[in-house]
Amino acid sequence: MSPFDAAAETHGSISTPRGARKVAVGEEEACSSPSFSTSMTSTGYDDMCSTSPGTVTFQEEDQYRMIPSRDSLSEEEIAAVWMTPEDFQRIARHCRKVIMIMDSNPTKKYRARGLECHTRQGITAKHLHRSNAIQTVLSEQFCGSSWEIIAQAYNAASAVSQVKAYMVALRDRKETDSQ
Repeated sequence: MSPFDAAAETHGSISTPRGARKVAVGEEEACSSPSFSTSMTSTGYDDMCSTSPGTVTFQEEDQYRMIPSRDSLSEEEIAAVWMTPEDFQRIARHCRKVIMIMDSNPTKKYRARGLECHTRQGITAKHLHRSNAIQTVLSEQFCGSSWEIIAQAYNAASAVSQVKAYMVALRDRKETDSQ
């Protein structure tokens, strides 16, 4: 029996996001989620806008780690693991530099997941899709449509964004499966 199973038997399960399990264990919590590890081609932020893909591999078995409650951590431990305002500013400056590089050559594909929507092209697309969805809802409201019709109209207007997100997820899965 795994430590998780023993803890779950003793303390009972607590609901957590889909794909994760968590149980209370005294002052600490045990948390598991589908395990994965990443192997990046870079050694840090400096190569973030590289065009070479990173790799993601999934393990067959979950791994469990005891996570101490925040209340049980000393000030030194909190300082060692939490971001400081200076850390945040350093990361934000680096992200701005990466976005500027991405904006300088928008036809080139970069490996900078999560920053795409902050480029000029990404901001323009996001505003266009959002404006279209808002205009659709307002038009339906102006016509006196029922909330069901308004919801259907919004779902149709936001389908572009949903399909795009789905395609990104499929691409990520394909890249992961081919490794």
